[in-house]
Amino acid sequence: EQQTNEAKQSESDEAKMEEELDIEEKEEKPKNPILSAHSKIVELISILKPQLLTIIDWCVVLRAWLLATMPRNKNLGGADLAAECRAVIIEEVKGVEDEFSAYKEQLSAYFLTRATIMEKYVKAPEFEDLKNFIVEQDEATFLSCRSIMMALRNQTMNLYDAIEKDSERLFGQEEDRRSMNTVMYENMTNLIERSKIGETRSR
Repeated sequence: EQQTNEAKQSESDEAKMEEELDIEEKEEKPKNPILSAHSKIVELISILKPQLLTIIDWCVVLRAWLLATMPRNKNLGGADLAAECRAVIIEEVKGVEDEFSAYKEQLSAYFLTRATIMEKYVKAPEFEDLKNFIVEQDEATFLSCRSIMMALRNQTMNLYDAIEKDSERLFGQEEDRRSMNTVMYENMTNLIERSKIGETRSR
């Protein structure tokens, strides 16, 4: 009985030792490092992305409206200036939409590219080229964000200027003015005829 008790106690002691060793090994294992993104670039992208999405939505709505309200060519024997202006503006709007969509995809691809290189650098930190590539990628993305900001300003102003200059042909103000002029002309002719009739009667 004494031998069995000693054997049980030795087994329990060995189990305790194994548990203590497991706990020590778990504590000694380093935690997975958290590799944070470039804070300045993330801030720039968070500012640019909503602006890009807003302008893309505006371009889609404007292009659809111009296509839906484009009148048929009434002048079959010649060119329709209003329709030509609409076609040019539609092409410009489509160009801005495609350009800003490409910018949005470029900003999204930055995170995937950087994460892929960071994963390789963590596995092989002895390669300095990976570290240099990450730095170069961050600098290039910062310059790209600056270029996108300038494009947002320039392209939107150019598009607004083009629409403002051809607003009469695009939004039908010229036709409204012509209809008002015809109404005024008809009223004036009616007044003149009435005055002539009054003069003849007075005579």
